[in-house]
Amino acid sequence: MVTIDPNRPIQSIVDSKTESDRAKPTEGGFDTIFKQAMDVEDARPCSAEPTMEASDIRPARFSTDTAVETDASIFDQTDQLMDTLEAYREKLGDNEATLKDVEPFMQQMASQSEALATMTQSEVGADDKLQGIVDQALALSSMEIAKYNSGYYNNG
Repeated sequence: MVTIDPNRPIQSIVDSKTESDRAKPTEGGFDTIFKQAMDVEDARPCSAEPTMEASDIRPARFSTDTAVETDASIFDQTDQLMDTLEAYREKLGDNEATLKDVEPFMQQMASQSEALATMTQSEVGADDKLQGIVDQALALSSMEIAKYNSGYYNNG
């Protein structure tokens, strides 16, 4: 057993094993088997398989009801827009808030409105009750965005 002394360099510890103490390679070891495997002449040649093009791969099809999922995502998007409208209304009611404080809400409202409008335009046959709420939220956000951009809330 070798005792490691922190004051001795590592090389001297490695060299302290004599040649006779080191393990001798055995016959049939890894190196022998590897050399035999590499020397085989009748090994089958490698051949390249043709690759499939992306157009050859069919899209996955699931048997879920996408109308329910779409309505849920439209509902979630509408809920987020309404939450942003509510936060925007609260910030406008704050007498100490500046237009710079309100601007992030306006940008968020604009991006959410655009995403919701795109989502509802692509979906045909959405729930009529949900569509009414979506239309009202989009109209209100469009009106507030137009007011903000026109300078309606400037104090001067």
